Amino acid sequence: MLRLWKKKRSAAGEYGPEGLTTLWPLKYDSSKINLDVVAIHGLNGGSMSTWSRNDKLWLRDFLPSTFPSARIMTFGYNANLFADCASGRITDFANNLIAMLAAERQKPTEKQRPILFICHSMGGLVVKRALTIARNRATGADLRQAQIGLVFLATPHRGSGTASLADVGTKLMKALQLGKPNTKSANELKEFSSTVQDIHSDFIDIGAQYNVLSFFELKGYPALGLIVDEWSARMDTENEKYRIGLAATHTDICQFSSESDGNYKIMIGQLEMFVRQFLLDATIPQRSSDTTNQFLSTLPLPAPKNSQYVRSTHSRDLSWQGILGQICASDNIVSTSAGMKLVEDHPAKSNSLSTAERPHLPNRLPYFFEQGFCFRDEELRMIDEHFRDDKYKIPAFGIYGEGGVGKTQIALGHIYSQNNRTYKAIFWFHADTDDKLANDCDAITIQLGLQRKRSSLEEGPRLFNIWLQENNDWLLVFDNVEHMDMVAPYWPTSIGSKGYIIVTSRNTQIARAPLTMSKEIESFSTDDGAKMLLSGLDSYSPDEEKVAYEITAKLGGLPLAIHHMACFATDRMLSLSDVLKLYEEEESMVIEADVHFGQDRTLATVWSLSISTLSEQSLELLDTISLFDPDSIPTQLIEHFNALNAPDISSAFTNLGSHFKAMSNLHSRSLVRKKGPRTSQILSIHRLIQSAVRRPWTDSQKLTAFQNAAFCISQVYPRQIKGQSLAEMYSECATYNSHMLSIHKFYCANKDKLIPTLEYAEILAHCGWYYYERAQLNSSMDVLTTAKEICLQLTQGKMNATLGLVYNNIACVYAARRQREENMKYINLSIRHREASLSRDDPEIQQLGISYMNYANVLQSRSVRRVEEADMYYKKALEIRETCPGGTPEGLELTLTALGSFKFIAGDVKGAQPYIERAIKLRPLLKVDTTFTLHTLYVYGSIQWELGEREEAYKSQLRCLEGMKKLEGESHFMTGVSYHKIGCLAHMMGKELEAIENLVSALKTFRAVDTAPGFVPRTCLVLGKVLIERGQRLGDDSIVAEGTALKQEGSDLAFAITGRRDNMETERDFDELVARSYR
Repeated sequence: MLRLWKKKRSAAGEYGPEGLTTLWPLKYDSSKINLDVVAIHGLNGGSMSTWSRNDKLWLRDFLPSTFPSARIMTFGYNANLFADCASGRITDFANNLIAMLAAERQKPTEKQRPILFICHSMGGLVVKRALTIARNRATGADLRQAQIGLVFLATPHRGSGTASLADVGTKLMKALQLGKPNTKSANELKEFSSTVQDIHSDFIDIGAQYNVLSFFELKGYPALGLIVDEWSARMDTENEKYRIGLAATHTDICQFSSESDGNYKIMIGQLEMFVRQFLLDATIPQRSSDTTNQFLSTLPLPAPKNSQYVRSTHSRDLSWQGILGQICASDNIVSTSAGMKLVEDHPAKSNSLSTAERPHLPNRLPYFFEQGFCFRDEELRMIDEHFRDDKYKIPAFGIYGEGGVGKTQIALGHIYSQNNRTYKAIFWFHADTDDKLANDCDAITIQLGLQRKRSSLEEGPRLFNIWLQENNDWLLVFDNVEHMDMVAPYWPTSIGSKGYIIVTSRNTQIARAPLTMSKEIESFSTDDGAKMLLSGLDSYSPDEEKVAYEITAKLGGLPLAIHHMACFATDRMLSLSDVLKLYEEEESMVIEADVHFGQDRTLATVWSLSISTLSEQSLELLDTISLFDPDSIPTQLIEHFNALNAPDISSAFTNLGSHFKAMSNLHSRSLVRKKGPRTSQILSIHRLIQSAVRRPWTDSQKLTAFQNAAFCISQVYPRQIKGQSLAEMYSECATYNSHMLSIHKFYCANKDKLIPTLEYAEILAHCGWYYYERAQLNSSMDVLTTAKEICLQLTQGKMNATLGLVYNNIACVYAARRQREENMKYINLSIRHREASLSRDDPEIQQLGISYMNYANVLQSRSVRRVEEADMYYKKALEIRETCPGGTPEGLELTLTALGSFKFIAGDVKGAQPYIERAIKLRPLLKVDTTFTLHTLYVYGSIQWELGEREEAYKSQLRCLEGMKKLEGESHFMTGVSYHKIGCLAHMMGKELEAIENLVSALKTFRAVDTAPGFVPRTCLVLGKVLIERGQRLGDDSIVAEGTALKQEGSDLAFAITGRRDNMETERDFDELVARSYR
């Protein structure tokens, strides 16, 4: 039954006073408060009633026990009519909120105090408007200075169009009994839709600076369904930590009758994690370590055990608490000096990589430095002495040895000891796969401010190398290198500064150049091993020292096994004698299982001993984690407490209590390691533990582990929205790609024993599309081929939408490989499956529009030239974009540009103009620029030039160039295209030097990027012509000679490609090549 609040006496008092009301503490002492919490109700709500149920106002009665040092307030305003959703009314409420907060926060310490806004429904619009206003107003300085966290409870942020927002408004009107819809309310609904869109559009530009936690409703109302669904309740900003569903209706989502309420437990657990990270973010850039520690004292952070190597001979605090202040779990960099140089502005804004001081950066450094590795003094001394040797400009120390001997721990020991030097920046690369190296490089360059998003595979290493050359006193760690040639793109290419490198590997072949020194790491001596074992125990008797030597001897001095046995003894509260007895019993069982030799037998015994006593949920969790990539496993990958319709999935993933119990069990025995604060926690598992877990699996256990892993990755991996680009989600894709590939590798090796699902095939298709967009075509085809096989196996070739998606993506890979026949074959298959499986009232019909457009692209290409048929398919695609549900501005813009570009290349400039102008008008509605939208600008500039609008054409091309440099950097072929086009236009406009400068940049880019063979000869020919003209005009034979050489090079390359030397100089011909390569 629908619960409604009326203006009458409620259990919490009146409906609630307007303005700010303090609920906690009863007596305010500013010096004891570290956080202001402000709750803002929604439409037809109240400052008390919205948050109350059964005599309990949870903000006052429950929340203080979790945040005792917070001041908790509510904000009330009179919004009881749907007309109160109008923009002007919300602005009034927002202004009141700004003014009242300023009055409550007058002291300097109060103004800097972090604020947490908790917003229900339309209350989120009030806060978003307030923050937008405050950014541009002197009286809003309080809100500009403070660190701000935003918690949204079923706030409608957006829709897929005006109609869907109007639908939200209609449901709100009915659910809150604000009157029956009529002519007047129709106008109010229109105003409501515009207001939500406008507030969101204004806020999204500044939204990335705020931490966001979003909750959405999972229960609907009879005849109404959900009021605000997950899509509308999502902000989709970079700092939106989680999006969590609660089993509640729109009005119930913010009301809890007791602390044992299931929804309250979920909400408060997430809120506590969110606030801990939020407060940590607030303290790190601004406060001293003393203030930080005091500030966090009421929110305890996890801290590893003290270690002999966690010490400092410098003045800086390097206690574990201090390290936690420097090391978070979001990126790959740790800066230990406020003086490090970072790029303040993106390179696109300046020709040079100007630098400026900035506070330290968070990092992804593995901080599970183990207590027992304090027995590597000799190795640490060698690294330290080598790095102090001035003989080497960039000393590079290699650490190699068998698995489990502690290579990574030695690298961490060098970093954490800090008794050698203070590095200004430390960069950590997980170097066992090319994909992880590329992802880490992207993350690092983004954090350094060298680029704003993931760009081409060549651009990240190029920018990183420039940074290394321009900065000093950095440490670069390549961990777990398989082969040295893998790290070559990230190795400093020229010596311009003083830096240091550590490489860890199992491969003995790394002990050569470019390393300047290396050391093989072996297992501990029995004496050191016994000391390590004893140091890992809470307590032990003198009699157990001898037993420690026996255990160490049986373990062969292997540090990983010794550490694990110490954790097992502590967790099970066993004496070392008991541990030895159990080990010997388990060892005989391992031998019977045919594991006889050396390290394999030792490790198999150790982990078999620990695993044999795990609960069922712990075992299932461990088995599944063993299928992921061992490094950097985000907790989001294994936490799916709101998953619906997952009866076959272990409760270790879907039940909050079972999950945390299982995880605690694994962590206490050191089977899985955790790092970072709870809100952004990263897990890891040693590769040898993974191998030991997998080795004894039965076919049934393999199937269960695969099903759990496939379910987990399917829950979190980003999806193409109606077939569009994944560009906005590159970072999120990169977070999960290594795990996707690890599961895929296991599936391919065991496919005869596993039962895949169409959902798994679909997520492989999206992963394949990511790799296609990133030009990693082999990786793309690998996962897409598997997706195709699974679909054919499960559907027996029957028409279905998933196969349509897979075929479409495979066709695009063949297009990128210039395999025209295969491209056309798979586009046709995609069209057949999508026509048969998608109805015109299904929003997914937009994917058919994409297939039509892709087919038209092939039909109009020079090698096919079925122009009339191409025109027909372009128009079929456009008709779907314009008339069918699910259309987006991005999709419409893409299709309009494809059709306009087709007509322009065909010589129909007038016919192309209206399509391209319509696409240009859509730009304000697009979320971000992509290579697709920038190609629209490129074509628009070309059309303007043809129509004689020279200055406007030149400006359009400049905008395109600036956009490409921001988006993809210097190493993308479309950046080169823009340089080329501007150079040609500048030449025709008499801007000779500008023409030469841009054409030289274009040629440099095209030589570095092998995207299409026709670009280099064309630019050589044009640049050669310009240089010859300049040399002849100036009487400079050297310039003429340079130009002549370039023209000859261009002519030779043209002949090699086409068999002719004179067909590559026209701009229309160049534009056709651009369109073909772009597609």
